[in-house]
Amino acid sequence: MRSSRMIIACLLLAVLLFGCSPAAAPSQNPPRPVTATQPAQPTAEPTIPAPEVGPLNLAAAENGGRVVSASDELDCCPASKLIDGYKLDEGEWWTGEPPEFPQTVVLELAGDQAWTIDHVVLNPWTSEWRYAWVKDFDIYVSPTSPDPDEMGYVGSFQMEHAGIDQTFTFDPVQARYVTLVVTSHYGSAAGITLNEFEVYEAPPGAVPVEPIYAGEAMNLVAAGNGGRIVDYSSQDSLGNWPADNLIDGQKDTATGWSSDNVEDLQYVVFAFPEDQPHIVGQVVLNPHSDRYQEDWIQHFELWGSDTSPDLDGMSSLGQFRLEQVGEDQTFTFPTAELRYIALVPVSNYGGTEFALNEFEVYEASAAIRQEPAKGTNGSETVSTASLVVTPAAEGATRPVDAPPETSGQLTGYSPKQMASSASPIDNIEYEIEQFDLVPVIYHLYGTYFNNLVVVTLTNRNNQPARLRVETTIPNYTETAVDTLTLAPGETIEVAQNPPLTPAALELLYSQKNVEVHVQVDYLKEGEQRLVYEGTAPLTIYSRGDFPWNLPGYYNGTVFLASLVMPNDPALDELMRVAADYMPSGTISQGYGDELDSDHSVWERMKAVYDAVSDYYDVTYVWVGTSFVPKEKEDQGFGLQRLKLPYEILETKSGMCVELSSLFASVFEKLGLRPILLTVPGHVYVAVPISWDSSTYYFLEATLVGQASFEEAVQVGSDEFMNDAKPYMEEDRLDSYFWLDVSQAREEGIWPIPWR
Repeated sequence: MRSSRMIIACLLLAVLLFGCSPAAAPSQNPPRPVTATQPAQPTAEPTIPAPEVGPLNLAAAENGGRVVSASDELDCCPASKLIDGYKLDEGEWWTGEPPEFPQTVVLELAGDQAWTIDHVVLNPWTSEWRYAWVKDFDIYVSPTSPDPDEMGYVGSFQMEHAGIDQTFTFDPVQARYVTLVVTSHYGSAAGITLNEFEVYEAPPGAVPVEPIYAGEAMNLVAAGNGGRIVDYSSQDSLGNWPADNLIDGQKDTATGWSSDNVEDLQYVVFAFPEDQPHIVGQVVLNPHSDRYQEDWIQHFELWGSDTSPDLDGMSSLGQFRLEQVGEDQTFTFPTAELRYIALVPVSNYGGTEFALNEFEVYEASAAIRQEPAKGTNGSETVSTASLVVTPAAEGATRPVDAPPETSGQLTGYSPKQMASSASPIDNIEYEIEQFDLVPVIYHLYGTYFNNLVVVTLTNRNNQPARLRVETTIPNYTETAVDTLTLAPGETIEVAQNPPLTPAALELLYSQKNVEVHVQVDYLKEGEQRLVYEGTAPLTIYSRGDFPWNLPGYYNGTVFLASLVMPNDPALDELMRVAADYMPSGTISQGYGDELDSDHSVWERMKAVYDAVSDYYDVTYVWVGTSFVPKEKEDQGFGLQRLKLPYEILETKSGMCVELSSLFASVFEKLGLRPILLTVPGHVYVAVPISWDSSTYYFLEATLVGQASFEEAVQVGSDEFMNDAKPYMEEDRLDSYFWLDVSQAREEGIWPIPWR
């Protein structure tokens, strides 16, 4: 997987407006394609900028932190890169492939002493292989020992799928050694990756609490500790798999508990010793049995109550997935004060019953006994406990919905709260946030970026509530509508991104200050009662405003792939015209052999270039200015007004980035694999001679209309060999970017869907 990175990608730290002067055209014979090999690894670590004045990162190598041990690392990307202070590409830790869990990294903090710490900061950024980014992880600490088996458990956390600094807080604990235990990632077969791991001291005067050390925690449902089973749906009719086996403290037995079917709702309800309340946040399940692995529970839900052992009076604590492995598996959830807890199986591995050997419940560590913090942006808290997959709905038998693999946030670009209140009549609490709309990346909202509007609803009734939510921007979008049912006490986030209308796109040649309208209705007994209706100001940026710089991302260059639009209908005519420039009079798709021995790639690239130059009379023109409000600039927002492919053909002009995007669009439509290269102040395009080749034709797009195709390729080749490749080999990752459009597509960065 990682071998596909032909050139080291990079991120720009500043807003770069790609106007660029046209390159001079030499009068030389047509050049050979250029081989772009993997640049050599740098002989020294990249220079680390001097740290800003602020809290001391106790894990940083420059401050005296060090890696004691790592369960796995690659020679190119050792765990020591987690503490090097470098957050660009090639600054990350990688494990081998395929990924194996858990992965453990033990750090010793600065100063050869124990510190009182209360938060860590993780950054997963790499410009490629986003699915290898860390997702779930645990933190363990010790003031004396680097042995993970002698450390205390602090908490379990979950990273958002966004390449940004993410902060995770807990109550103060004493630590000289900190262990990071990675328990999941976002699904890549190419190992596991994390860019940076930071540890920070608690405020002066903070009083440390004790984490949970191995062997010290009490299993609250164990029969030997006074726990008991108060109710269950069914058990094995022959008596070989009774429910009592779940709390007998024996995990190596041939049998555990088994239901007698999977069609009906199955459950087991447990009570804590003497029915006393405890603050809990962790369960351990072990599915071991000598046979019947197909019956082992796969997905399950936890319910709990402080007052009643009745299942109908409980609230959901979350849904989880149990691996088909006969060993202890730990699951955490936002801490809650409970007397009773219920296990509700949802699915198994294909069998006819639900089977489980042992079920344990543990009191929450003092270090994480706090209300779970709401996920936020930037350096603020993201979470204080592991996030569950979905909240409870009307029943426990529905399938578990996995979270989107590409969920992320425009972090640092704070949401604007539209409303937060409650309906006194219908007992519905609501909180509404909205974000500004950037049209060229709007189709990525809800994946790489925040949703336009997020409505958080809580049902405070003692019966289910059916609600209708709608969002629209009058005159600019269609209306997004969601209808949902909330169980008593349930909270659900409704994300809405109403589509822009075709008519609106024609109006968006400059940014608009508009109002977004949100309405929430309570649907009851055929009646529709208003819970909330209101509007709030919102900015829609120009249809061509491309965000080179985005808050929370070091650079938005990777999203340039959205402007590569092979779906633009204007390209159909361009391909027809280009066919007339082919020696055969026809134009085909895809690659030939590995060496382009029939010159089909060369001839098609040349035909497209000549058609754009001669027939469409396109030439290089530098324009493209956007107006960004001062407060957005301060947040790190940088925009440039760019044309889409059809607009370049209509206006017969374009800048380097626009012309490169046009050619890349046609090349992708032809089944080739375009590469966009960005260097300081400039963009040009390359195409490999076969899909997996490391030999490329480099095209200087700004010479269209001024020089021949052969000359444009010669200039592009010279630019790469002289002005780009040497710096890439020196790991100049702050100024260069190699954007493989096909890889961007694999990551879910699709063309703008307007045409």
